[in-house]
Amino acid sequence: EEAVVKYGQYCNFVERFGLEQGVKKDGTPKYRAVDNHKDNKNNQAVHRQQKVPCTNVHMILLMFRLVALSFPLNIWKEADGDPKGSTHDMKGAYRQCPLQSSHMMFSLTAAYNELIQNVDIHEMFGMPFGGIHAVHSFNRIAEYLLRVTRRVMWLVMERYFDDFFSVEPEFS
Repeated sequence: EEAVVKYGQYCNFVERFGLEQGVKKDGTPKYRAVDNHKDNKNNQAVHRQQKVPCTNVHMILLMFRLVALSFPLNIWKEADGDPKGSTHDMKGAYRQCPLQSSHMMFSLTAAYNELIQNVDIHEMFGMPFGGIHAVHSFNRIAEYLLRVTRRVMWLVMERYFDDFFSVEPEFS
């Protein structure tokens, strides 16, 4: 009743479950929260013709080659270093992209609260992990940020969804 008052009659609750993915440093299981937009039919309501551009492992090798060939050999000898690579995995990448307030009604999670003996409604303010629309929306933003970073900062970078790779000389 509270959800209908706040969001209208078309609000939609999404099942959330934990998917075990490896172990923490202390040896206990690590879980990733997944919002099941498949079973409540949210994913079926989404259609995009846009493809998600993704790189592959060959691009990382080409990045190293580009950096290595961008400087004369004597600079590498004087600097006493080689090209160095780094990676960065964005934590909660999809959650960093906000949902439109008008779409909040499609990403509600309900959980029983023992303390009040009632159901709590939890709003999701960021893109859900498990929604097809989140993948495409996040990738548009990530691709834009990658292109701006390359052009403005002249960095040798690439990405695979929310994993960013960069290569540069050790002396820089």
